[in-house]
Amino acid sequence: MKMNYKNMKKSELIALVQELTTPKYRVTGSYNIGKKLIEDIGCLNQEHFMLVVLDNNNEILEEKILNIGNVNSSIVDLAEFARTILRHSTGVNFITAHNHPSGSLIPSNEDDQIRNKILKIAELFKFNYLDDMIITRNEYWSAKEAEIIK
Repeated sequence: MKMNYKNMKKSELIALVQELTTPKYRVTGSYNIGKKLIEDIGCLNQEHFMLVVLDNNNEILEEKILNIGNVNSSIVDLAEFARTILRHSTGVNFITAHNHPSGSLIPSNEDDQIRNKILKIAELFKFNYLDDMIITRNEYWSAKEAEIIK
């Protein structure tokens, strides 16, 4: 289907050009996405739960904050999580991450519970759950590296 650029608003054209010309960030492993997420959310003072949707080449399609909590907790809307991935026809891979403003890299019981719920959703929709990460100011913890996610 051919696009009719003449009918597009200027802001839509600018967004399209930016999308087409912006190099994609390719995730090659926990280390490179962990370092990126430290820069993105590591210094935030409230807990942010983030979803990173990737295509088949592990290039980032979308990064979305699903929830902003308080200093030590965040509630995740699992329906919004699934809708976000389903919007991308090639978005079959994903990573979840949240920051711990306290600086602790130890997953809480709530972290484990939400990861297990997300694992079930991933199995249901046949999404590939690549990693779940905890981010602090200078470090990250990876469920993949800890062999919790295979």
